[in-house]
Amino acid sequence: MSLSKIKLLGLIVLTTLAGCQKFDLGVAIGPRHQGVGPSEQDWIEHYTDTTHGARKSFHLNWRDSIDTAGEIPANAHQAMQAAAQFGVKPVIGFGWTNGAGNPDLASTSNPDNNSFTNQDTRQDFRAMVTAFASQYHPAYLFLGNETNSYFVTHTQAEWQAWISLFEECYDAIKAVSPTTLVYTVFQLEKMKGLGKHAGWNFPAHWQLIQDHLKNGKIDAVAFTSYPYFEYQNVAQIPSDYFTMLSSKLLGKPLILSETAWPAEARGPYPGSPEEQVSYINALFTRIQNMNITYVAWLFEYDLGGSDVNDTFHKIGFKSNDGTVIRPSDAAWKAKVQQWQK
Repeated sequence: MSLSKIKLLGLIVLTTLAGCQKFDLGVAIGPRHQGVGPSEQDWIEHYTDTTHGARKSFHLNWRDSIDTAGEIPANAHQAMQAAAQFGVKPVIGFGWTNGAGNPDLASTSNPDNNSFTNQDTRQDFRAMVTAFASQYHPAYLFLGNETNSYFVTHTQAEWQAWISLFEECYDAIKAVSPTTLVYTVFQLEKMKGLGKHAGWNFPAHWQLIQDHLKNGKIDAVAFTSYPYFEYQNVAQIPSDYFTMLSSKLLGKPLILSETAWPAEARGPYPGSPEEQVSYINALFTRIQNMNITYVAWLFEYDLGGSDVNDTFHKIGFKSNDGTVIRPSDAAWKAKVQQWQK
């Protein structure tokens, strides 16, 4: 989901070993005591622990403030510094939200235009991502998180303005860092027209994928996916829930940048420790023959403090303070050993 917290993601080159497709795995960066001030040691342990997957994903806002638009955000520098210091394999993404899921696209010269038709915003966004790619040459760089949420709240002209800007950024990034994998992220349940537990009622909008694919200026297609937004238990998830995407991507590899199942039911959402394990097993069974680049669990540790909400309540493999370790922890680690590139 569109959280301003830093998270975890990853990269892949597909290989085959003993008949088992290999891809990178990870979990979102959410260290112990998140929400109440994780210590430096908490961060170091999270950076250096690769048992849940080799890559660490940092999902960041695209600017620190409206006044610093066009500059690389401070936490993006910090992420790359951690990568250099601790040997982290980072995946970096820049969204547009203000942390509450709302677009953050206004400019100082045009504060009433909170869209990608804002010319100053376009220039600043492109300048920032190009400078970041030029300085750090990241392996993976995604632009925009759950971008179909923008589509359903903005006009068609505003959506097409985003597509054109993405392609401008793609060309600019490739010019300074040709090996960087550049892509965007959609929300799968919303795109499918699902999400009754989340209170959604949107028609399916698969055409957004084609909007990105038509000019070939995208290297992969990513989704966040939380099937519990729609289904009460794992057994209800259709067998082709993920494999049906293959026909939509026209040969581009798939990334699941976030996925999870809760360990406890809360509000409209289901969950149990057993269902977490069941989802992990079902997930890998269903994606095993797909062109997958990377799969990431949302968080290793539960959210803490003010970040706790019904949507992601007890979503981690462990409690926020690390004292409770659920069966899903071992289940995911086993998949890392089996499937990680």
